[in-house]
Amino acid sequence: MEAPLAIYEALVHANAPVDAARNAAEKLERDMTQALAIRQDLQRLEANVQRLETRVESRFAMVDERFASLREEMNSRFSAMDEKMNARFSAIDVRFSLMDERFISFENRILIKLGALIVALFTIGIGVLAMAG
Repeated sequence: MEAPLAIYEALVHANAPVDAARNAAEKLERDMTQALAIRQDLQRLEANVQRLETRVESRFAMVDERFASLREEMNSRFSAMDEKMNARFSAIDVRFSLMDERFISFENRILIKLGALIVALFTIGIGVLAMAG
């Protein structure tokens, strides 16, 4: 690498001891090769990121498909439940209508019987008054 050599030369030119300048240049070179990324490292990283992005996108697509199928299944089941509930409500409405008819019939029979009783009592009362008078 050129940078460590340039630093070594600069340190020697600045009257630093040769061994110290060499040690500093070697440490700098070691640190640069171990810690700094080069273009190929970045290209590998970018390729890895693109692979991961593709995998994540495919997983999200799978999740979307599963949610879509679950949504369809839930809509289907709710529709079936709605149909069943509407059928039950219709049956209940029919039964309430029958009960209403029975109550009306019962009310009419009571009115007729009460009317007949009133007529009978009125007739008996007139008869009693006629006999008493």
